[in-house]
Amino acid sequence: TPVIAHIPLISVTAKAMKGDRQKCLEAGASDYIAKPVDLDLLLALLRVWIGRCRARIETSQSLLVSVN
Repeated sequence: TPVIAHIPLISVTAKAMKGDRQKCLEAGASDYIAKPVDLDLLLALLRVWIGRCRARIETSQSLLVSVN
């Protein structure tokens, strides 16, 4: 839905089968990780998506300031 479309979603699957990543992305996920979860990889994915969200928020705030 448009209200939550900006919230990143990382899909977690039980098995790493060929095509799983693509299926998850096509279903609307922002990213994908397979079990067993590699903690370092999960933290890296979270850093990427948190950084993107922060950048989007900062851009939105600067646009609001320039309009006001």
